[in-house]
Amino acid sequence: MSFIEQWLHDAVPALVGGQWRKGQQTFAVDNPATGETIAHVADLSADDTRDAVAAAYEAGAAWRATPVKQRSALLRRWFELINEHADDLARLMTLEQGKPLAEAKGEVTYGASFIEFFAEEAKRMAGETLPSHGADKRLLVLREPVGVVAAITPWNFPLAMITRKCAPALAAGCTVVIKPAEATPLTALAAAYLALEAGCLQAPSTWLLLPNPPPWARYSLPTLGCARCRLPVLPRWANTCSPSAPAR
Repeated sequence: MSFIEQWLHDAVPALVGGQWRKGQQTFAVDNPATGETIAHVADLSADDTRDAVAAAYEAGAAWRATPVKQRSALLRRWFELINEHADDLARLMTLEQGKPLAEAKGEVTYGASFIEFFAEEAKRMAGETLPSHGADKRLLVLREPVGVVAAITPWNFPLAMITRKCAPALAAGCTVVIKPAEATPLTALAAAYLALEAGCLQAPSTWLLLPNPPPWARYSLPTLGCARCRLPVLPRWANTCSPSAPAR
């Protein structure tokens, strides 16, 4: 996975609308064990956030129209690529997050399992026929994508919390905007890189945002959270963070 080595020596772009975007500024990602800066990542703005949400919304029609068998195959390929690069992902996770290498490898396997599971579930999103109150009526339940899903994920499980939120959304035909923790964005971007390689983003169907909040709000909901409150095209929000964050 040569792109990881390049990232550790160069500015790492964010992924917006299926395109890598450098942004106006960068922020440092440090090794928590040594304090050494291991990479600089694109620091995106509120305008970049709106661009990503708009791109996800526009891509929604094409992704929801993708046959479930094809969505399942694309997710399965993403799962396979993550397993193929498990050692590289684990090493990257240890560098930026600090957990022991063995635990990082365990998280890669754990995180990939969500993609595997929902790749199969994509083919099983059947509706229901309900008992009717009248002999001349039939009641049907159809399951449809809700639209753009906003996902905000924490630093302690930088891969598993992303796959746990994104895999079911993508399987259901939703598009996704992700805001990973600013302390651990590299693992998230590596997973997105592999999703691109797998073809999951051919719609493109998922975007990553990496705005860096100011020091007084490093653990609060940054730009994506604000956008969620203001933009009606974000009907679903999957958030895993500290208890104080939603109050802010």
